[in-house]
Amino acid sequence: MNKAAIILFSFLLPPLASAATPWKQWYGTYVRLEDDGNIACLSIDGGRNCDWNYPNAVPAASAPRLVCGADHKSKWSITGYETPRHWCNRAYADLYADWKAANYFGFDVYLSVNPAGELMCNSGDSMECWWNLPLGAPAPVKPVEPLACGPMSEAVWGAASNDPSHWCQQARRVTHELDYSHPMWANESFAYEKGWAGTGFGLSGSQRGAPEVMALKEKNGHKGLAIASVERSAEFMKRYANTIYGVPDKELQDDFMVYVKEPWTVEDEPVATMHVYLSRTNVTSLRMPVVFNIDGGTGRAWPGIWLTPSGIRMRTTRGDYYTYDTALNDKGRWWTLGLKVVAGGDLEYYAAPQWIASPFEPRFLRGKMNSLLGTTQYSLLRQNDATLMISNVMQEGLENIIGDIRYGVKTEGQKRRR
Repeated sequence: MNKAAIILFSFLLPPLASAATPWKQWYGTYVRLEDDGNIACLSIDGGRNCDWNYPNAVPAASAPRLVCGADHKSKWSITGYETPRHWCNRAYADLYADWKAANYFGFDVYLSVNPAGELMCNSGDSMECWWNLPLGAPAPVKPVEPLACGPMSEAVWGAASNDPSHWCQQARRVTHELDYSHPMWANESFAYEKGWAGTGFGLSGSQRGAPEVMALKEKNGHKGLAIASVERSAEFMKRYANTIYGVPDKELQDDFMVYVKEPWTVEDEPVATMHVYLSRTNVTSLRMPVVFNIDGGTGRAWPGIWLTPSGIRMRTTRGDYYTYDTALNDKGRWWTLGLKVVAGGDLEYYAAPQWIASPFEPRFLRGKMNSLLGTTQYSLLRQNDATLMISNVMQEGLENIIGDIRYGVKTEGQKRRR
């Protein structure tokens, strides 16, 4: 996989030094992040050039600096972020970039976002992304020569990256993840008494209640959060007497909510994946609570992809549609589910009957909402309440297992080139 870009930036003026991060040594100079996220270097001449021969002593917070973005452009006619192999991108990639593996969204490379809001890939030459990244590969370390989408990619490849099929438009960076194989969850528990329906494992309950049994376990080589629905004992109800769990559970369905800090709009084109072990006769789902267009106004719905004994259910904003997969006949197996919001507010449903990195392949596409409905008039507009919802219907004591959940959105640079 290899590829190519365009765009104009607008940045704030250099911020006050007191709001910047501490200086970090980078090769012969020092760099830091200003309060608007732009990277700056220690200057030798009052803010025009970097000092590449500065001694080891850490500079004063008020030391002169050259700031990438608008400040850099006013002096050099470039922001620094659009130029191949420029120190602005290289220093940021080495010291500050939050690199995330993009395998889960169908792109086997480490991705991050530079201060200009441009998606950038791990690279050793600022030309080719280092594709074919195996799952579990360590994150990039200095030195990194990133390739950024937008003007930098265009300068390298001589072609714009605003084509909808280009990786610069198709890829998403993971912005939220719950990976239950990680040791951080080892001592976690679900606090049924917290909030209005309990919290724990990065999840929240709903008015239907969360499963009564939760524990980390391994199944067929993969670790996850095992959940089961059982009749609430007198002791359980007494312990949580002042909560929704203090009475017998009359709901067959259990719900989890996943909240991400920034709610999405259709311009973000969010995607989500979940690895889940489904026991036969149980039901599970990956859903997106949404606000959608309807009759000149708006409505609320909870569309998503469901695995049921009757088939794969694609819930739209206006009804349910089914397709079947013989894998649902198995005693139990791991599945990889995916949801993708695309331009215009359509929703794509993906389900792979095995644990794979990403379900976003044509062979696992089960349907598209607008095609199922035969119209675009009920398209998605934005998030409603939680970012994601995971609903389960489980036979008494028969468990489902959530391996992980990942969520991502487009960067500001990607959205500018829609």
